[in-house]
Amino acid sequence: MATEAAVDTGLIALNASLDWIPVAGEVVMIGTGVYLAGDFLYHHWKPFHDIANDIGHGTVKVVKAIGSDVARHWDSFLNDWGL
Repeated sequence: MATEAAVDTGLIALNASLDWIPVAGEVVMIGTGVYLAGDFLYHHWKPFHDIANDIGHGTVKVVKAIGSDVARHWDSFLNDWGL
C-alpha cells in the first residue's frame, strides 16, 4: 500500500512539473490516468486481475525461453570460435 502511494505521488508530481509544457504535460497526464485506471481495475475487478496475471506470466515465460535460447546459442558461438 505504501509503495502504491509513493508511485501515485511520483506520477502526480511528474504531471505537475511537466503540465506547463504543451505536449509533454498532456502525454504525462494521459499516461498517469491510464496507469491509475489500470491499477484500480487490477485491484478491484477480478476478471481484469486474472487476465493481467495470465498476460504477465505468459510474457515472463516467453522472455525466459528467449533468454535461454540466446544464452545457449551464444555459448555455442563462443565455442565455435574457440573463445
